[in-house]
Amino acid sequence: MEVLISLGLYKPPDPRLVFGSVQDRPLLPTLPSAAPPTRLGASLSRDCRPRLGPGRYKIEDFTGFVYQLDRRTRSKRGVMFGASTEPRPPKDRSERVPSPGRHQADLNTPWPSLAQRRTDPDRAQPPFDQTADRFYDSRHAQASRTPGPGTYRPEQCKIRKELRRSYSFGGKTEVLPSIRVKCVAVQEDMCNVCERKPCGDYYENIKEQLCRECYQRLIHKATAYTAYSRQYMETFEKVRDCSDIHQHNGTDAALKLKSDREIRDLQNKEAYMSLYF
Repeated sequence: MEVLISLGLYKPPDPRLVFGSVQDRPLLPTLPSAAPPTRLGASLSRDCRPRLGPGRYKIEDFTGFVYQLDRRTRSKRGVMFGASTEPRPPKDRSERVPSPGRHQADLNTPWPSLAQRRTDPDRAQPPFDQTADRFYDSRHAQASRTPGPGTYRPEQCKIRKELRRSYSFGGKTEVLPSIRVKCVAVQEDMCNVCERKPCGDYYENIKEQLCRECYQRLIHKATAYTAYSRQYMETFEKVRDCSDIHQHNGTDAALKLKSDREIRDLQNKEAYMSLYF
């Protein structure tokens, strides 16, 4: 058979599959229940199926009292008192949990329990258990910084999702890196808050250096009256040392650990991810 096929003397029969199916394709309805799946069959069989559609199914046989009793798990020990080994129905639990917008631990203190608030003699109980201000003050509003789920409006976001590029007349266009790389022989920068050597990326301005943990903690608590104000925290930029791409060995000479193409691809990827994270 293979020799005949290779010589072109054998032609295999045509397959019976048409569009992947060998079922009969009726064109006209023979019975009300055998209407074809066409526009004609849908129009002719519309009145023959009165329970076709949402809310028209007969569900009394599956939701009634007799159906629930027949499907209920029974005990093999009998039906007398104490013979049933079924678990008791669970009781409804009412838990005191914060709302979705109050899960930020850095902006909100944990809620004390109801029993603790009642037994605390030093705490003044507010009326109706509410201490919110009667008039809205945007300067002291913490909820506006962390909106809850479903309250974001991406169409009104003013941040432009475009990469920053450096242009030159007649030259190539290059993507500006989102993280500045410091090429130093020995890393001597220390965090001014925790006085530890930063691991990985850190933040730096003209005067100080901050690690990522201290920077995130200070920027969430920064106000106009703190030592690290929000305006001062905006002067910091993210930097890193060149230990992942260069090797100095204590000298000013730099031995490349990665090629220029790998470094450029990594910078382009970080610049794109910085638009969303």
